Amino acid sequence: MTSTATVSIIITCYNYGHFLQECVESVLVQDYPHWEAIIVDDGSTDNSEDVARTLVSRCPAKLRYLKLENGGVSRARNIGIEHTSGEYILPLDADDILLPSALSDYVQCIESDPNYGFAYGCLDMLGNLPGEPTQWLPGPFSWKLFRFENLASVTSLWKRSLFEDGVHFREGFFFEDWDLWLQVIERGCPGGYVPVPTFQCRTHLDGRTSFARYFHTQGLAQQIEANKKLFSSQENRMYAETVLHTAPESYAKPTFLFCTPQDPKVSGEYITSLAPLLEHLVHEKYFVAVFGNANQVPHVPKGVYVINLQDEWADKILATQAGCQGKNTIVISHGRAHGILRGLHQQLSISLVVSHGEHIPGISDYTLKYLPSGILVDSPGVNIFDPPVIHSTLKSFSDWLAARATERHERKKEAHAEHRKKQLALANAHVPSGNQNFTPDKNDASIIVPTRNVEPARLRRCLESIRNSSFQSSLPIIVSDYGSHTDSLAKIRSVCSEFGATLIESHTREPWSRSRALNIGARHATTKWLIFTDADMIFSPQLLACWEMYRASFGETSFYLAQCKKLPPIQKYPDQITHASYAELSSQGRLFENYGHGGFQVIERKMFHTVGGFNESYTLWGSEDSDLSTRLEALGKHYIWLHPGLLLHQWHIKDVDEAQAVANREHFDEVRLYNEIHPNDSSWGQITTQESKEYESFGPLPLEQESRSKKLESAMLSEPLSDAELIDCLIAWGQDCLTRKQVESAAETFEDILTLDQNNIIGLMGLSSVYTLRGSLQRAAHLAYLILRKDPTNEHAKNILSSIRDTYDGYYAYIDNKNESHVTQLQA
Repeated sequence: MTSTATVSIIITCYNYGHFLQECVESVLVQDYPHWEAIIVDDGSTDNSEDVARTLVSRCPAKLRYLKLENGGVSRARNIGIEHTSGEYILPLDADDILLPSALSDYVQCIESDPNYGFAYGCLDMLGNLPGEPTQWLPGPFSWKLFRFENLASVTSLWKRSLFEDGVHFREGFFFEDWDLWLQVIERGCPGGYVPVPTFQCRTHLDGRTSFARYFHTQGLAQQIEANKKLFSSQENRMYAETVLHTAPESYAKPTFLFCTPQDPKVSGEYITSLAPLLEHLVHEKYFVAVFGNANQVPHVPKGVYVINLQDEWADKILATQAGCQGKNTIVISHGRAHGILRGLHQQLSISLVVSHGEHIPGISDYTLKYLPSGILVDSPGVNIFDPPVIHSTLKSFSDWLAARATERHERKKEAHAEHRKKQLALANAHVPSGNQNFTPDKNDASIIVPTRNVEPARLRRCLESIRNSSFQSSLPIIVSDYGSHTDSLAKIRSVCSEFGATLIESHTREPWSRSRALNIGARHATTKWLIFTDADMIFSPQLLACWEMYRASFGETSFYLAQCKKLPPIQKYPDQITHASYAELSSQGRLFENYGHGGFQVIERKMFHTVGGFNESYTLWGSEDSDLSTRLEALGKHYIWLHPGLLLHQWHIKDVDEAQAVANREHFDEVRLYNEIHPNDSSWGQITTQESKEYESFGPLPLEQESRSKKLESAMLSEPLSDAELIDCLIAWGQDCLTRKQVESAAETFEDILTLDQNNIIGLMGLSSVYTLRGSLQRAAHLAYLILRKDPTNEHAKNILSSIRDTYDGYYAYIDNKNESHVTQLQA
């Protein structure tokens, strides 16, 4: 890089002395030499000053320290900028860490186009729990999308000339960085995108970001009010005026969210009847939102925010948006689906669910009724020591309910914090080799493996890895076979006998169902815990010991999951799965960002029976594992991800029927939305008499003829192929899947290519096409930018970006004011 422009790094610190050294050291090792940095201490009361002065002494020519009285991060950043002079500005929080090439990546990006006002990138996350995302990949710039979603972190590079033109961090914003980028965009300056991580962002349970995300409705209103050129439509102005009507007092109070019936007549009458209460709440400076069909409401009091739910998306909008109205929200519902309310009750920001008129067991914290003498509030079956109360005034009612919500919010938040702290402690703990004091009659478990015509070598590796576990290698293994052909069944019997597994043979001619196979196995288990896995999994010798470590802390209040690494095609496996051989295999695998729960799903047996087993309405396989987890959550169980990478998935060709995959996902979306707990009747996990008779008459289903996918898989695993040749085979199969619109199969195939070569251009191109077909446009565009970073002339990537730009333009044409000509020159 030939640029000599100076970057001013503004490191703001408030009681982060324990993080400051690591942060500053990440600045000192930057591969871009032209920088200056200032540590702005915003009134810290810890050892931040001592740490900062020691660090400054190491590099006094480029590093300075400034102590302020506490005045907030926006003020501290602005003062820091005023005390520096570089051409570019880079804010950096003291608990974050720049990656070594961050400055060079940012400067190269912002100088690649003179129109760019800022450059932003991706980030790695620190402090997340196992199973949570490890990266944020926001996708490339679109000014239309930027108005409604912040795509850039605060640690982004921008031009000092913009600061001199009046762009500042404004105080009092939930998302002050989002506001800053919109100020830049208003001045006609788009942002450049760096499609790789530029820094590591540390997450905190009580950090400002964690707090602010519950106020997205209010945060968006702040952006609309402050950046009027970008939001010139009357609808936007009305939205901001309504949402901010009771601000800022409402930020410190509970939010009242009313959910009304779907029927327009009933909903209209109900909202009209609420008018006195709504007016009172607005007068008392609460933020009030109504989610329902308001078409027949003649008048809604000023300051009441209404989302008019009147179509097939109503329940989905309610489920996703209810948690964005404030960190302490009271839901008052009349006539909404019980499953929806159960889902709301699980959200951290929902403190109380109050049902109007009817009590909903297990969901309603309180019920209320209007009486001539006032408002009756009761808690039947929930808070038995809390007697019914009649509030004769609206103020008495609102004050009482707000106090109850605040108490519940604090308890809920503290419980969540303690739960997360325990998880973080375990996530950082060493996994023991095994608990020698294990008592089978108290903490026993069975491992259930479903099969149908499975390859014997694959099943052998799975069972062998379980038996070679460093913890309780003698746990019962139940192999639940679901209608294998006689030839396959003989080989499965042999493998089960070799490793002491109990084989349950289900004689059926029905299509393969992982749900039913697992349910049948679970019906035969008598142990306290059930461990569900698959025949293509390989257990780390430490996996079961890791689970024992976690359940010693969380027990039956939780269920347990393990994130697997997916292996590439491997032609020669080790003779035995030991610590050393597992580590060698694991080094070849890749943790996928998206994964299901089925590889290792551990549930207390009584709870498994309480929810009625796996949902048997799913066809073949897919989503049934996540479905079960969702239903367990609906009953208040927490899922816990164990240490990642202690489970490996053995590669095989993906040849998934796309229609079946889509149908399963759609069914799961419904289950998740309505929190259905009991999907099966009492016959679940059993072979019917009719099935048995058909099997006796006709025998097992014939083995499938050798398909193209099986022939390709056999050749790839048996022929002596190099990685490059394996990649060629996968490319051909992935492209074939795309041609046949088998998106699920294509996605996993291109991921397999990237497991072998993470920089493979064709793998990235294929995955970008997959995300385009799925409608995940920002992710597709991110991959296109990543391709262009490696190959600037790539036409495929350019075409994807052009197509996405056209899609955004078409979408926002429906919601934008067509007179916004002053920003039309900005390109996506």
